[in-house]
Amino acid sequence: MTTVPEPARRGAFLSVNSRSSSWGLGLGAWVGGMILTTDAAGHIANYGTSGWLAAGLSIAAMLWVRTLRPAQSGALQGS
Repeated sequence: MTTVPEPARRGAFLSVNSRSSSWGLGLGAWVGGMILTTDAAGHIANYGTSGWLAAGLSIAAMLWVRTLRPAQSGALQGS
C-alpha cells in the first residue's frame, strides 16, 4: 500500500485508506448485528442470511474492483 501514492501524498492516502477500512468494518459489524437475532430457544437466527449477504457483497466488490483503472500520470496534480 505504501507504494501506491507518490511520496508527497503517502500520509494522506494511508490516513484515508485506514479511515475507509475502519468505517467499513464498523458498518459491517453493525449491519450484521441488526440481522442476527435469537429465537425463543436462545438459538442464533438469520445466520445464513448474514453469510449470503456477506458473500454477495464480496462478489459485488470483486466485480467493481475489476472496473478500476490506473490514474493518468499527473492526474492527481491537476495537470
